[in-house]
Amino acid sequence: MDRVKLQFSQEESVLLTDPAIILTKNRILARISEMMGIVSEEEVAIAELYRDQLPPEVFQFPPKLSRGEQYQQLPWLMLDFPRVFQDPDQLAIRQFFWWGKLFSSTLLVSGIHKEAVLYSNLMQWPDLYICVQASPWEHHFEADNAQLISSLSAENYRSICKKEFLKLAFQLPVENWEKAPEFFLRSYTRWMQLLVRS
Repeated sequence: MDRVKLQFSQEESVLLTDPAIILTKNRILARISEMMGIVSEEEVAIAELYRDQLPPEVFQFPPKLSRGEQYQQLPWLMLDFPRVFQDPDQLAIRQFFWWGKLFSSTLLVSGIHKEAVLYSNLMQWPDLYICVQASPWEHHFEADNAQLISSLSAENYRSICKKEFLKLAFQLPVENWEKAPEFFLRSYTRWMQLLVRS
């Protein structure tokens, strides 16, 4: 039994004995989850407005809300719609909340969907990021993962666009949480503008 010892710092001891911290966290996540549920309904309504101009895959699956506790050791919530992840023609819009960090909205496309998006003027939004690494499954905005398209040289941009997938993103700092619903819906409308086919 001598080997089994628990040791905590003063700060950790305070947190350990205070259930209010976890209860508050749970209330916050429940409110954000409820907000994202309402956003999902709005997204479906927005997509329906463009149904005749969108790839039919957009409507293949209903919105899905997921949650977890350990993206870089922090809780997260994620809303996907559309959510087509089959290769080679992936098509997904992901709304993401990352505790203490940010809200983000991403468009992931590959195959025929990627080619359609690349014909758009992506420079129209100076706050648009592009994934620069080999994997599309990271959600942070460090320079090794996402960079503003407007900051890239034409050569770097062309090189990034040669990857099998294209992942574009907008972000909102978590301190601006009251703007999250508007941010998600504005971003979703922007993604629709890239996906509509004339």
